This record gives sequence, structure tokens and C-alpha cells, in this order.
Amino acid sequence: MGHGIIALFALIVGAILGGVGQIYTSFREGSGLADALKAEIESLVILVEMRGYLTSLEGLTTLLEAGAHPDVPYLRVERSYFGIFEASRSKIGLLGAAAAPVVESYAFANAFLEDMRTLADFSEKGQIGNVAMKPGELELRVRSAREVLKKALDRGKVAAEELKARSNQWFLRELLCLRI
Repeated sequence: MGHGIIALFALIVGAILGGVGQIYTSFREGSGLADALKAEIESLVILVEMRGYLTSLEGLTTLLEAGAHPDVPYLRVERSYFGIFEASRSKIGLLGAAAAPVVESYAFANAFLEDMRTLADFSEKGQIGNVAMKPGELELRVRSAREVLKKALDRGKVAAEELKARSNQWFLRELLCLRI
């Protein structure tokens, strides 16, 4: 009977330690992902600020509001700046509470790039697709792109802070906060 209890105890302890080991592995993977995404997002925010995209769009909006007919910016993005995010989409849940602002920041960044592709089409062809742009539509599209970029930057900064908090989180705290 004593050997049976020892075997049962060893089985229970082994199962608990195995579960904790899996949780720890996921935790560490989430911490590494948080560090990588934080670096990617912070780099993108710095690039946007260094290149003055927001200032350029604000200036263009002001000119369009005044009735001027400035050249439309031509910005063609030929490569993905979201490599880490794209490669880790299936693991986004490992970020916990940081996942939501990360997804939001990338969604707004992608929307901004789409807006810029539309404006680039207009710059190249004087129309979008096969449709000529109506008066005032260019101003509306530029203003929209500016607001989307602002939102992407704001959400990116929030995401970076959330990712920093996730990265600095202690495993024991994570383990004790699990809802089993």
C-alpha cells in the first residue's frame, strides 16, 4: 500500500511540474515575442517621425483646405515593415493584455499604407482605378490618411508600453494569476 501512495504522489507531482514547465515555456516565448514586437513597433514609430510623414500630411491638408492644387505625395511601399508581426500572428495570444493594442497598431498602420497606395495611384494616374477623383475627395482622403497615421502612432506607443510591461512580468506572478 505504501508503494502505491508513493507512486500516486510521484504521478501527481510529475503532472504538476510538467504543466508548470509548459506554462513556463509559453511564458518565456511570450516574453521574447513581446521584446521583438516592441522593438519593431518602436522602430516604425521612430521612422515615421524621422521621415516627417505626419507633418507632410498636415501641410498637404492645409494647402488643400486653402484651395491649392499641390502635388499629391507619392509613397510606394514595396516591402513589408511588419516582418515580426506577420511571422508571429499565430502566437499573439502569448502577449496577454498586450495583444489588443499590438493588433490595433498594426491594423492602423496597414490602413495607412493602403491609404498611401490609393494616393500613389492618384499621383501616377490622376485617378483612382478607373474613376476620376471628385473635387474635395483628395482633401478628404489626405485628411483621413493623416488621422489614420495619428491613430497608428498613438496605438503603437501604447502597444510598446504594454509590451514592455509584458516583457518585464515575472513568471511567478503569471503562474499565480492563472485561472484554472
